[in-house]
Amino acid sequence: MSDINEASDAFIDPAEAIFTMAPQEAVWSLARLLVGGQRSMRKLQGAADSVRRNRALAPELVDEHLTNLRRHEHLWYSETLPSLIASFQLAVEVYDTFGPDRVCIDDPLEAALWNNKAAVWSTELGGPAFLPSDDDGNPAPQ
Repeated sequence: MSDINEASDAFIDPAEAIFTMAPQEAVWSLARLLVGGQRSMRKLQGAADSVRRNRALAPELVDEHLTNLRRHEHLWYSETLPSLIASFQLAVEVYDTFGPDRVCIDDPLEAALWNNKAAVWSTELGGPAFLPSDDDGNPAPQ
C-alpha cells in the first residue's frame, strides 16, 4: 500500500500537497467578494446606461465602452461568479465534514483531492451562463 502512496505522491503538485481552510472565515470573505463584485457590476451597468443616452456625442467611444462592459459581464458570469460559488460550495463541504474550525490536511493525496474540488466545481458551474445584451441594454436573442 505504501508503494501506491509513494507513486501517487510523485504526481502531486507540491502546491497541492497541503489543504487548509477555516470554513467560517472563508464564507465571510467570499460573501464580501460577492457583494463587492456585484456592486461593481451594477456601477458599470449604470455607467453604460448613461453612456447609451449620449451615444450621439461620441458613438465610437460609446461602442468601445459597451464592448468593455460586455467583456466584464461575460467574465463576471462565466468565470468569477462560478468560481465564487464553487469556493462557497467547498467551504460548506469542509464545514459539513470537519466542523467550523480551521482544518489542515497534510496527506498529499487527500490534500490534492480537496484542493482540486473548487477548480472542478468552478468548471462545472462556468461557461456561457449569462444573457448577453445588445448595445441598448436589451437581452440579445439566443
